[in-house]
Amino acid sequence: MNLHLKRSLALATLAVASVTGCAKDATAPEVLPQTLATVQAGVDMVTTGQVKIVGTCAGSVPLNCPGGTLAGPAYVTLTRTADSVALVTGQDYYYFSATMSAVSSGIPITVPLVGACTLTIDTSPGASPTITLTGNVQFASGTLNGPIDRLDFSNIAVTGFETADVSITGSVSCAAASFGASFYILQLQDMFAQAASLCSAPGPTLLEPCPLVPVTSSRREQD
Repeated sequence: MNLHLKRSLALATLAVASVTGCAKDATAPEVLPQTLATVQAGVDMVTTGQVKIVGTCAGSVPLNCPGGTLAGPAYVTLTRTADSVALVTGQDYYYFSATMSAVSSGIPITVPLVGACTLTIDTSPGASPTITLTGNVQFASGTLNGPIDRLDFSNIAVTGFETADVSITGSVSCAAASFGASFYILQLQDMFAQAASLCSAPGPTLLEPCPLVPVTSSRREQD
């Protein structure tokens, strides 16, 4: 092989290596921009569209657990009418508030001394057709001292929910059952808490639900 051909092959090899080395790993999580727009995108995911209710077979009132077996997720459809997101002055987290209506399909519920019933949420019949969700949002990393690639929600609270916003159907005894507004508010807060961490997504998508694996969070100072 002459010198000229060897040199040409070497240059071609370097060119391929250079392109390969600069190629983006399409499966790797991306660093999240620490901006208000990123936080707003996360709040949008939590407060619009459909949110899952996984339910539980534990406790005195099993939810979404017909016959003692956890069913597939039930969904609550959220229609947001107002929201606000702002950085808390002097702190490294954002505060958000979202007003929305909520409607669910029938969710299996086991009522003590009654048995199997169906719970349905619809915020329109009450004195106010909406509920309000508030909480804090903070940038975090999935590994200690790792890149910022996650949004964590905390201090989630639901206000404005009334007993008129829920119905329990089935037998006559089901229709007479009631647990008070605080019980249903806790169920809603648990529902929103299930989406309490959003991770950066590869490719053009900014955020996605975090994998269901333990992660070590490290808080970062806001720039």
